[in-house]
Amino acid sequence: SNEAAMMAGGGAKTNWQPAGCVTATENQNVVTYTLNDCTGPYGLVHVTGTVVATYTADSSGIHAALQTTNLHINGATMSLDSKADYSVNGSAHSLTVNTDGSGTGAFGNTITRKGSYTLAWDDATDCGTLDGAWSTGIGSATWSTSIANYAQCKDHCPTSGVLTHTGGLSHITWTVTFDGSAQAKWTSSRGPSGEFGLLCLP
Repeated sequence: SNEAAMMAGGGAKTNWQPAGCVTATENQNVVTYTLNDCTGPYGLVHVTGTVVATYTADSSGIHAALQTTNLHINGATMSLDSKADYSVNGSAHSLTVNTDGSGTGAFGNTITRKGSYTLAWDDATDCGTLDGAWSTGIGSATWSTSIANYAQCKDHCPTSGVLTHTGGLSHITWTVTFDGSAQAKWTSSRGPSGEFGLLCLP
């Protein structure tokens, strides 16, 4: 657990810009990240605040618990509680993540955020699977996305999977289905349907 904390602390500066906007302090298996107007992955901008990550290790794998309060993200203020479990069995890997958060947006709207997913992959086959569900609420609007039975091998098209997204106040649901071909099929709850090409090999 201490080694995991040291590695995580050392890698923080590679994920946030500009250089020096984040500091990481390790105390045995706990890392405290202090961010000052950082830009990071997944479109995160103007991130300021403190995140505390606690790492533990046992026979089942490595576990991480992240907590933050009053984290400022592009005008919003969020409190987040996330947990991750990582395990290895031979060439097979598994990562399960659960996150729960709430806060207030730049214009005073209430924000809620929930998500969970399991990602599994095998180094021997270069294949992986993904199952998960996420939802974001802002005021009275909710956006939700889920993916089920998604499976794909490196450089090849996904052999299976159903992606579903329902967006905002419109309540329109879009569904995308993968079947191993280079064409994904989509449908809308309002009736239209079709296909689109994927940049992959069947």
